[in-house]
Amino acid sequence: MASLANCEPANLQADLCGLKATALTGVRVGSGSIIPNFSDRSSVVVECSCEVRQGEPTYVGHDCTPATAAPRFAMPNTDSVDANLDENPRITFTVDTGSGIRPIADDTGFEAYVVNLPTGVFPVL
Repeated sequence: MASLANCEPANLQADLCGLKATALTGVRVGSGSIIPNFSDRSSVVVECSCEVRQGEPTYVGHDCTPATAAPRFAMPNTDSVDANLDENPRITFTVDTGSGIRPIADDTGFEAYVVNLPTGVFPVL
């Protein structure tokens, strides 16, 4: 199970609430990674599998597959309406169109993601 390195989940959840007032301004897609960027200069560097929700169905995979990369292009320039941390802990980002991204870090630590917020940097290993 992936874990939040050097982070108290309750504090991170409070910080994630700040994203609710921001807009998702862009999603950079690279070889093996994506980086959603928010209007408050927050970002998430995702170098692991993702669950992508755009209505139904839900896609799970790496960013280099068409099924998981294509739905991300409909997400920019929307308001971020939800950024939540579940009990596992996994973060889900959902925008006002109903589309969402949930990074899925693995146990090895080689595939992970990093949440960059104005309040700090939170690696998920």
